[in-house]
Amino acid sequence: MEDRERSVDDVRKWDSTFYPESLAESSNKIRLLHIHAGEFAAPIQCSLSTESLATPAELKYDALSYCWGDRPFLSPISLDGKANFLVTANLLAALRRMRYSDATHTVWVDYLCINQADLAERGQQVALMSHIYKNAQVVLCWLGPCGSTLPGHEELEFCDDHQVLDVSEDDTGEYVLQYKSPWLQLHVIRGSADRWWKRVWTLQEYCLAEHVIFLVGPHQYRKEDFRRAIRSYRKSLPAFDGAWQDAAEISMELMDRDTIRQNYLGDREHGERFPRRSALFDALSWTDRAVATDARDKVYGVMSLFITHNSTLRMGADYTKSVEDVFAEAASIIVEDAQELDLIVSDWPKLGQDRYTWLPDFSKRKTHGGLSNAMRYMQPLHLLEQWRQLSLDISTQPLFQREGSNLYVEGFNFDTVVATVKEFGNDAELSVETHLDGCKGSRSQQCLPFEWSMDNPWHQSAMARLLSRVVDDVRAEAERKGKKNPYGLNTDYALERTVCADCFAEHALKSSRWSPMYDTTEQFQHYKNTEEYSKGVDRTLAQQCFFVTAGGYVGLGKQHIETLDEVAIIRGINMPIVWRMAEPDARYRYISEAFIHGIIYGEVNELVRVHALELQQFVIV
Repeated sequence: MEDRERSVDDVRKWDSTFYPESLAESSNKIRLLHIHAGEFAAPIQCSLSTESLATPAELKYDALSYCWGDRPFLSPISLDGKANFLVTANLLAALRRMRYSDATHTVWVDYLCINQADLAERGQQVALMSHIYKNAQVVLCWLGPCGSTLPGHEELEFCDDHQVLDVSEDDTGEYVLQYKSPWLQLHVIRGSADRWWKRVWTLQEYCLAEHVIFLVGPHQYRKEDFRRAIRSYRKSLPAFDGAWQDAAEISMELMDRDTIRQNYLGDREHGERFPRRSALFDALSWTDRAVATDARDKVYGVMSLFITHNSTLRMGADYTKSVEDVFAEAASIIVEDAQELDLIVSDWPKLGQDRYTWLPDFSKRKTHGGLSNAMRYMQPLHLLEQWRQLSLDISTQPLFQREGSNLYVEGFNFDTVVATVKEFGNDAELSVETHLDGCKGSRSQQCLPFEWSMDNPWHQSAMARLLSRVVDDVRAEAERKGKKNPYGLNTDYALERTVCADCFAEHALKSSRWSPMYDTTEQFQHYKNTEEYSKGVDRTLAQQCFFVTAGGYVGLGKQHIETLDEVAIIRGINMPIVWRMAEPDARYRYISEAFIHGIIYGEVNELVRVHALELQQFVIV
């Protein structure tokens, strides 16, 4: 079989023949790679040695942070005297860059120092990576060879005509990089942004390092110089063009990494804005945009960032487990650390529609369109505490138990969805569905998008009139059945606050701090006649399903909500949820978090007392 036809598994099996013994049973042994001296273009010759981390001060080595690069594995090197150990082109370029011309360079490189075909060894070595990167003399961040991303140019091993002429500090304290050509600048920005910055493993490798050096072709930059160079380069560009955006993205990535290093490695403790948060939850949130070849590495790749934070490490890297098992184990740790179940209403897509409907798919990017994240950051802490106190008042049992894909929780069904209005947006056909008095009906209606002006407030728009009619239909049915209107004479007021979800999403984009909003009816009446309110309504309704319950409550949730879905209050979840019975076994599928006026601010405590709601155990599939 030719090299270019080999799969990743084939290459790993072939390369595994270079390792005479496994490190799977060792708790502190690692391999180190010795790159033998040679000229740049000469074939790579390396050897491995097995060392102990029991005495890290005696080990002198650097550690490489890189991305594997494109497949297939076409580049052979010599390892321990045997030829044809196969590596990717990007790793080969990194080895050439790290090789000294007159001395052996000792480094730790994951692909070469771990037998990738030995799943037990991979798991054991991943658990040691925090020690490996913390004890390295320098972490070398390889961003790639110069010119590797430029169209129309072959990849060059040297770029002497494009070297940095000077790195100096001007009067303003900014670093100015002067180039003969913008060619290298383009690579530094676009080449690295597309590869190294998006790999999940590079986050912990950067954060754990005592000293960092960025390598770009033959050039190298200290962390501080690289940050200043990017900032200076960004200032020299026209705002919002392509290169400016790329530079801004890297600046944000560097800032994020430094923030994570401070928060999770003990440089400072969380403040009041992070009550009872799980460090693993935060680390997964920060890295939701990162990519990993193996989905399990979205969890394993950040483990070292929380190993010393809220708790001792309770899960190891085990590549014999399925993706579902790894994500479920991570979810269990998050719940135990935070002592709440808000993970269920987080903004990650769920792992399944029939199984694991409650489990976030950590391999995907967060949607950032839901209400839960904005609600978490924008709700006053004393209101969140009301939800937590409810959990303590109604039961002393554990928040949940898990058996396979099933999650056992406690709570109660509060109400039933009987009307929905969906598909908001420009020129959209609205789908209106009701299920009143045992009769199900649906219709569609074209509703022009709302455009705010002083002469056209939202409550006079066609959309507002449509939603009011739906609410009136439900209320008429409820009154015939003797049900009391939960909003009394303030139904319109409840509707107007619901359609913007109190602008939580809008305000969360602008500020991470709560400011008392709409504490009185008078304040809100003034606010709803502003353009900011209009934008909040448009942003909220474009992504949410408006619904009305049989009891007359109005709410918002994801577009998947249907009539006859149940609104539930679950211990440990700090907002209502909507779920659907999975016939015929009385288990439930999680559907959505919900903003429901009259419940969302912890008023449920009083409702539990007045209605004598009984706690039940439920199963979420």
